[in-house]
Amino acid sequence: MSFDRDEALNKGGIETYSVTDGSTNTGIATGISDGINFHVYIPFENYVKPESITSLYFDWVYMNSQTTFRLVYENGDLSDSITVDRRININVTGMYSSDYAIKGVLVSPRINNNDRNELQVVNVFNDGSIYEPTIYSEVANVFGEPYYNRIYLEWENPDEEDFRKVRVYKGDELIEEVESPSNFRVINYLEPDTEYTFVLTSYYDPPGEESYGVSFDISTLPVPEVEVTEVEVLNYHSASISFASPSFNGYERTELYFNDILVSTKKNGSFILEGLEPGNEHNFVLKTATTDGHRSEGIQVSIAFPEAPEIEEITNLKANSDYNRVDLSWKIPQYNPNFEFVRIYRRNNVNDIDNSLTSFLFGSRVSANENEEYDPLFETNGSYFNDLSVEPESEYEYLLTTVNTEGEESEGVTIQATTDPEPLPTMSGVNLTTNENGDYVYTWSNPTTGEVVVYVSGSEYITVPASNGQVVIPEEDMVYTFLGNPNVTLQPISPSGLEGVVTSPGIGGVSLPFTTGDLLITSVGLIAIFGSFILLVLTFRFTPRLIAMVKKSVENKQRIRRSKS
Repeated sequence: MSFDRDEALNKGGIETYSVTDGSTNTGIATGISDGINFHVYIPFENYVKPESITSLYFDWVYMNSQTTFRLVYENGDLSDSITVDRRININVTGMYSSDYAIKGVLVSPRINNNDRNELQVVNVFNDGSIYEPTIYSEVANVFGEPYYNRIYLEWENPDEEDFRKVRVYKGDELIEEVESPSNFRVINYLEPDTEYTFVLTSYYDPPGEESYGVSFDISTLPVPEVEVTEVEVLNYHSASISFASPSFNGYERTELYFNDILVSTKKNGSFILEGLEPGNEHNFVLKTATTDGHRSEGIQVSIAFPEAPEIEEITNLKANSDYNRVDLSWKIPQYNPNFEFVRIYRRNNVNDIDNSLTSFLFGSRVSANENEEYDPLFETNGSYFNDLSVEPESEYEYLLTTVNTEGEESEGVTIQATTDPEPLPTMSGVNLTTNENGDYVYTWSNPTTGEVVVYVSGSEYITVPASNGQVVIPEEDMVYTFLGNPNVTLQPISPSGLEGVVTSPGIGGVSLPFTTGDLLITSVGLIAIFGSFILLVLTFRFTPRLIAMVKKSVENKQRIRRSKS
C-alpha cells in the first residue's frame, strides 16, 4: 500500500494551511471575506472517523483572540470560541457514526491583506499518537461509451496483490460488482438523454477494505429519431409522410402524433393522413418507440392544405344487379365542407318504365345532361342506394350528381347495369298431412310471393296465393294413383307470371320433382336407348337353349318314325 500525503490531508492527515484575506491559499483551504469576518473552510468532507477515535484535536496559530472554530458534521454542529489556548479538544465519542463526513470552519474577524492566519489540524488517537489513514489504490483511466438506454464502462484495475474487485455505485446505490481481472461492465436500464454519476471503488481482501472511489460523469444518448424523407399533399384533405426508420438495436416502431394524440404506428414506410381540415396548416410529430418503452423527442412536420372545391363529384361508383334489383354504391366527398347530398337519376335503355311514385315525388323527366333524359329516383347523403323498381333482363343507366350547400349541382357520374333473367320459381318445404276430417293439407315454405296452382289428376283444381303457405283438398275431391297415393301436383307462378317447375308431393309428404307422366316418358325413353342392348344380351343368353330345343325336337320326330317302321 502507498501513502499519499495530499490524499491524507483531505481525509484527516497533518498539514498547515496558510490563508490570506479574499484569496485561495497554496494549500486546499479557502479564505472568504464577507466584509466583517474572515472564514476559512477546511475540507474534511471525505474524512471517515475510525471507530477507535474518541477525540479530535485541532491546533492553529491565531493572531486574534476573537477567532472562533466550528466543527460541522451531518447531524449537527459543535462550536467553541478560542481566546487563549491554541488547541481545542472536542470529544466525539458516540456523537456520530464512522460514516459521517465532517469539516472544520475557522471564523475570524477581518484581517489585513498582509496579515497571515496559519491553521494546523492534527488528528490523534486517545493516546495522543498521530493517526495516518491507509490510502488504497484506485482504478484508473475510466472510459465510458453511452447508448440511449445503457452505458459501457471500462477501466484499468489496480496492480496490488490484495485487490479483488471493483464496486460500481450509481449515486449511493451499489449496482454492480466486477470481479478481477474483468475490467468492464454494461450498465443497463437507464433513461435516455440523462446525466449519471458513477463511483468505482476498489475492494481489497485482506483486509476487507474499500477505497474511496473514482467518480465518473457521463450522459446517455437521446433515442434516435426517424428521418422524414418526403411529405406530399395528396389533395385538400389528405397527405402522406414517408420516413426512414433508424437502425439500432431496440427499435420497435415509429409513432405518429396529431395534437399530442397517437393516431398511427408503423415500422417503416409512410403514413397516409385522411380527413384533415382544408385550408389550414396542421402539425404532426413522428417519434421513435423502443422495445423497452422509451420514446424519442420527436420530429415535427408541418403540412399546409389547400381549400376544398366548391363542388365535387362522387367516386368509386359501382353497380351490382340481380333479376329484381340493382344495388349502387359510391364514395361521397365526406371531407368537403361544401358537400350536401347525392341526387340519383335513372334512364331505361330498353323498356321505358313509368314510375308513378318517383314522378309524384320528384316530378316528371328532367334533363341532367344536355341530350339525355333521366328519371329522378332518390336523394341521399349516404353512400348506397337499392333500386327495387327494375324489370328482369333490362338495361339501365344511372346518373349520380352532387349538390353543394349553395344548391349547385355537378355534372354527375354515370354507370350502366343489366338485370339478370328471372329464375324459374320452385317449390320447397312441401309437406302433406291430413286433418281431423280426413282432408288433405299441403303446406310449403317457399315461394312466399306469386301464386301456387294445384293440379288433381293432371287437371287444374285451384289457384291460391303463395303467401298462404298451404292448400286443403277435401277427401271427396281426392284422386289416387294406381299405387293408392294422392295424385296431386303443385306449380309455382312468380309475381311476373313466370311458370315454375311442377312438383309432385310423394308418399309421407316427400316432395318429388316429377309427375307420373314424367316418370312414364322417362321410362320409355330409357327403353328406347337401352332396348337393343337388352335384346342382344337376351340373344346370347337364350339362343343356345333354343338351338338345343330344336335339335331335341328333330331327334324325337326321327325316333317316332323309326319306331312306326
